[in-house]
Amino acid sequence: MVVRLKKCFYLLLCAVLMLGCAGIVHAEGTIGEAGSLFDGMSFTEKPFDGFLIPAPDGWSSVMSSRLPDYMVFVRNGTVSDGSKMSMEVSWYLPSSPYHYAEDPEVAEKEIRSDFDKIAKEVGNGEQEFIDLNGHPAGLMTYSMSGRKGEFGAYCGRVAYARNNRYLLIFVYIMGNDASKTTKITMNDLKTLAEKIGYDEAQAPFTAARATFTISGKNGAFDVTAGKALQMEAVFDQQDVINKKEKNDAVNWTVRNAETGKEEPLAAISEKGQLKVDKGLAAPVDLEVSAASAAYGTEAKCVIHAYPVVTGVTVSPAELFFYTGTDKPQTIEAALEPDTMPKAGITWSPAKEGIVEITPVEDGKVSVRPLAAGKTTIQVTEPTGKKAKLNVSVTAPVETVELTVKGVARPGGTVSVSAALAPKEAGNKNVEWSLDVGEEIATINEKGQVKIAGETASGTIITVTCKALGAPEPVVAAVKLEVQ
Repeated sequence: MVVRLKKCFYLLLCAVLMLGCAGIVHAEGTIGEAGSLFDGMSFTEKPFDGFLIPAPDGWSSVMSSRLPDYMVFVRNGTVSDGSKMSMEVSWYLPSSPYHYAEDPEVAEKEIRSDFDKIAKEVGNGEQEFIDLNGHPAGLMTYSMSGRKGEFGAYCGRVAYARNNRYLLIFVYIMGNDASKTTKITMNDLKTLAEKIGYDEAQAPFTAARATFTISGKNGAFDVTAGKALQMEAVFDQQDVINKKEKNDAVNWTVRNAETGKEEPLAAISEKGQLKVDKGLAAPVDLEVSAASAAYGTEAKCVIHAYPVVTGVTVSPAELFFYTGTDKPQTIEAALEPDTMPKAGITWSPAKEGIVEITPVEDGKVSVRPLAAGKTTIQVTEPTGKKAKLNVSVTAPVETVELTVKGVARPGGTVSVSAALAPKEAGNKNVEWSLDVGEEIATINEKGQVKIAGETASGTIITVTCKALGAPEPVVAAVKLEVQ
């Protein structure tokens, strides 16, 4: 009865040391002499999680997708001395108490740590490490036999860390007499370890492969103050992301891209909605970051935030070209506020074939005449504000004839009119000027000359009219003598 209790105790201890796995294969059968337990045996590869697990042919096996709260040991196979043997295979997931690392050096340290804990608990053990295709495999043998030799319990472990997974093959032999029970050797474990295979195509999706990119919805990288931009994270390998378990979820943050500090006028929700306060007065670049909650990988992008555009204007507001010349003119758009960049402004003529529009730089275009006629160019900035530019390609003014109405007297007014030829000249704009100071006389945009009351008789005032409707202004002048 005491012996049975001790056996149960050690079996329970073995079970505790195996807890944490997500799947298990039990295999049992008759094997050979000590030191050559697997000689002459054939194995079949059982794929799981990328590992190709060596399962002895002819042995019965039980596969479980989840480890229950307790572990059942199957011990129906016998060794040549009558001892019973079982082999159990476990693969550990992130929820287990074991650690994982893709880096071979770190992985070996983690395996050694696990083995050291077992050795401390059982009070004995031998360890050895080998290389399996560039990844570490730890081998460990230890005894859990009765202290008085009333029964033998010899264990062997092969631990293999790869692709952030931990494969453990646990072999143990039980006998009634410790002195006669077959022992598991390092050579046995090496033979078994070398039969472990790996298939990258069947490997689980891990952080090393969980790369993704972020941007605004539909690939947008701009946002206007007072509005929101929905950010999106797109994983490179969509087919292996478990969306049911929300493995595509990310944690969002936003900072000022230049300072690296928090931007008080920008915020992003846990669902990735980026908002910029409408009080933004000047453009700012925002660094939006996302961290994968499931895999720990990160992605960043820069979003350009702009103030609200209140208006757009063009200078000049009216454009004239003259038949007989194709000399272009440069037109510039201005935005309000003036801190806004002029990128993305479009220039669209209402009628094609009148002028040719060529971009010069942001906010500027070169306009060249093609044929006589009129059209309107619509200027539109990215948020939709518009302005209009009237364009005419017309005959130039060739002559100017001035006519004076009235007599120039102190305190009086004289009207000067201009007749432009030819009649089909489209630009009738003129500029008036006098050759005397305002203390003597002034002239308005209609050609009306007002003479000061103190102006002395005999004073000569020259009125000049400059017609602007030609490639070079056409000038005419007339003299007024104060009576």
